[in-house]
Amino acid sequence: MGSRSATALAVLVLATAVTAVAQTNAPSLQAARAASNRATPIRIQTQTQFVLHGSGASTLEDQRLLQENLRRAIYETAAKECEILNAVFHGECRLVSLNASSNALDRGTGSDSASGNGGATFEIFPHADQ
Repeated sequence: MGSRSATALAVLVLATAVTAVAQTNAPSLQAARAASNRATPIRIQTQTQFVLHGSGASTLEDQRLLQENLRRAIYETAAKECEILNAVFHGECRLVSLNASSNALDRGTGSDSASGNGGATFEIFPHADQ
């Protein structure tokens, strides 16, 4: 009887261990299945360029503020672009990357300005019902 009890106990411990392993792996299997069912995103890249004109007699601080406003316009344009992409493609937009650069310009004409460029990459995940 002692060996039967030991065998039964070993089977019970093994069954418990297998059940525990199955429970730990189940969420990762479910996550993998969900990920494989998700549609491949549409990747879109945009470029934009701005020029802002200042007052004409700017200080270094004025030029810095002009460039800040220009980069803000690039960031706001990227956010608005995601709204447009959601509406057009009927999906969920995600901004993947955004590059913004700005330069102060003074060509000796008495009017200061700043130019800036922005490049953004978006991913659109179509809704499941599309």
